[in-house]
Formats: sequence, C-alpha cells, structure tokens
Amino acid sequence: DREIKAQLVMAQINRKLEEHTMDEEIKMEVLHTVSSAFEDHRIKLDEALQTLTFDEAAIQVLQTIAEQETLDSNETSNNAPTQPTNEQLEEARRAEVDNINQYGVLNYIERKDMNELEYSKRVYTRIFTVIKRDGRVKSRQISGSGAKRQDRKDYNESELYSPAAKYQSIAVALKVAAEEKLHLATMDIKAAYLRSDLEDATDHKTGDTFRRILEVKGDLAKTFIKINEENNFKYYPKNMKLEKDGKLFFIIKKSLYGLLESALNWYKRISDFFEKVGFVKDKNDNCTFHYYDKSTRLSIILYVDDLLVLSSKQQGITWLFKQLSEEFPGINTIHRGEEIEYLNIQIKSQKDSILCYQEKYTKEVVKESKVEGTAPTPNQNTLFDEDEEPILLHETNKKWFVRFVMKLMFIATRTRPDIVMAVNHLSSKCHRATEGDMKKLHRIIKYLNS
Repeated sequence: DREIKAQLVMAQINRKLEEHTMDEEIKMEVLHTVSSAFEDHRIKLDEALQTLTFDEAAIQVLQTIAEQETLDSNETSNNAPTQPTNEQLEEARRAEVDNINQYGVLNYIERKDMNELEYSKRVYTRIFTVIKRDGRVKSRQISGSGAKRQDRKDYNESELYSPAAKYQSIAVALKVAAEEKLHLATMDIKAAYLRSDLEDATDHKTGDTFRRILEVKGDLAKTFIKINEENNFKYYPKNMKLEKDGKLFFIIKKSLYGLLESALNWYKRISDFFEKVGFVKDKNDNCTFHYYDKSTRLSIILYVDDLLVLSSKQQGITWLFKQLSEEFPGINTIHRGEEIEYLNIQIKSQKDSILCYQEKYTKEVVKESKVEGTAPTPNQNTLFDEDEEPILLHETNKKWFVRFVMKLMFIATRTRPDIVMAVNHLSSKCHRATEGDMKKLHRIIKYLNS
C-alpha cells in the first residue's frame, strides 16, 4: 500500500532529522517539503531532492534516506513532472545569480554591520527551477520563501497589491484592432522586477525604518562567492566571505522576486516610464495605456512584464521597442506578424477579423492530463446529478482534479464558451470532489481532444 510505505519513509525522515543538529526552522521546512511530495505521490524523494536548496546538513540527511527509499519507482504517478538534469539546474541557477549581480540587486554586508531590527526582519531565499513550455529550464531566486517570511503588518494593504490587466481590456482592444486594422505585437522585459528600486521598510511597532536583509546559505552562498571570484570581484568586495555558520548576508536594493512589495514596485516603475514617454493611463484599466500624436496611435496592455501592443503603424511598434530597450537594457524580446501569442492565447490577424484561440495550450493540457479518448460533447444530461453513494477522491487525485479544473477554467473563460457550464459546475466541487466528478472532468478533457 503506497500510503503506508509513504508513512514509513516519513518516519525514517523524522528519525534521521533528530540525529542531526540544524536549525529547527530548517527541520520543519524539510519535513513540510518532503511530506507534501509524498501526499500527492507524484514525486520520488530522490527527484524532490533536486529542487531543494537547504543547507548541506539537511541535504545529506535526505540523500541518505533517498538511498533507503521504499517507494517503488514503477508506482510513481504518471503525472510526475519532468525533472531537469543536474547540468540544466546548475546552468539555470548560475544564470539567475548572474541576473542578480548584473542588475545590482544585492549589496554585501557582514552580520556585525546590521542592527538587531534588520537582523530580526531578514528574509531567506531559495532558487526555484522550472521547465518552461518550450523546454527551456528557468530559475528564479525567490526571497521570503523559507521559514523566515516578511511581516505583512509592516505594510499598508495599498502597498501590497499590484493591478493586473483585465481580460475584458484585451478583448475590447482586439475588437478595435480588427475594425481599424491595427498592427499587433507582443514584448517581454527580461528580469522585470529587478529593474525597480526597493525602499527601506518601516517597523509597524516602533515606526523605525530598516534595510531589507537577505540571508543566503548552503550551496547558493557558495555559488555567489564562486561567481564573484570568477569575475575578478566585479560584483562584491574581495573580503566577501561566509560567516562562521556558513551564511552570507546582503542588503536588498532592488525588488527581488518574492518580496511583498515587489509587484507593485515594478508596476510603478513601468507605468512611470510609459507616462514619461507620452502614454496616458486608461480610465477604466490601470494596466492599459494609450499614446497619440499626429501620425501614430499606440495602445499597450500590460500584464506584469508582458506587453500586448496595438499600433496604427509598424513604425510605432519599432519606436516603442527602442524606447523600452533604452530604458531597460538587456535582452528584451519582441514578436509581431499575422500571428502572435499573448498569455497562452494565440492571436491571428485575418482579413476583416482577429481570431483568438488556444490550440497550443489546450493540446498541452490534454497531453499533461494523460486522459485518452474523445467525446462528442463536454457533458451529458447527468452533469448535475449527484452520486447516490458518493466516494470522495483520495488527496492525491483531489489535487489532480483541482489543478485541471483550474486549467480548464482558464481555457473556458478565454476562448471556449462551449465548456463553461461543465467547468463552472465542477469548480464548485473542488472541496469535496467525488469519483463521479472525476469522470465528468475526464469527459471534458476527452471532448477537447476530439
């Protein structure tokens, strides 16, 4: 029985952790991460280890346990995510540290040079690595992701939330583009958050301001030192060294991913730039901007660092990309032509209309689900019927159910109104989904595969 085997392995982990001396916070994080992996039975322990960035003591403990793992690899769920190779992980992580260094995100500081308030408010960091849709392996250094998190009480609610583009704005803009035969393009700004400055925070109890301190440890700390030495101490002073406990400390100067205020900081930075070059913010959507002059009309829809651009002339798109490249140097990307993609939506310009569809994304969802077969309709007339003797889904299958209901909801609300009713109904079942609900979800996926 897989559940019993998982419990046995977790018992091994508990015993092993007790034998080693490490921070209680690290122990708790190790237990939480590994237990989560076993709860959904998707990740083998040795595979989960590749994504962990705990200190070396914790890694050694888990590697020892991995060798004794009792879960048969053949029993691993088909839904297990593809893991990047060790070489891909190392390359992606080094690329992210290079980004951090290139944009002056961190200033090195020794423990003795920070006050107790700053030290008590420090945040931890971890590098997360994912495989993108196009097969690229990408890493992001996320602050505040460990056991030490930011205190939300140090911020006003208005400082924590950034606006996002409304889908209605995208639909209306494309309708106008079709009628007026506007040119379309998408643009992406590399390392967007790292382009905006981070101001000192204020303690909600005392009113004192303090610098944001980042604590780095383990292999990641060694990577920072190694890259600095390889670049002849270009980024940090020669005296940068690990503290006695193997940690590094930095003052955070830019909006590092994971900080509560980073999203809003970036939004303010990019919106200020748009206004500086002549754009006016739309009255109905804070993420839509318009530009007018005698010969050109431009509109931008902003979703974090992804831009959908509509212009009366191709020269307007070229001008905007030049302005962005000068303001945000680096590898910014632009795509234009009769067919572009924005937020997983394919947008195709036709003679008198614009077609929006999600063929690529839908195929990826169907493939990921591993549900085979086809169906002539998304649901039968039994959609709203309840099971006489409902059998609730196991936690593993429940998580799978919720994940794919959300993926289908994204498709339904963007380009597939034909599945809206069925998906909406199943979304109301996520808390107590049954085996009957799972069959209904499979039917929708089979319909999309038709």
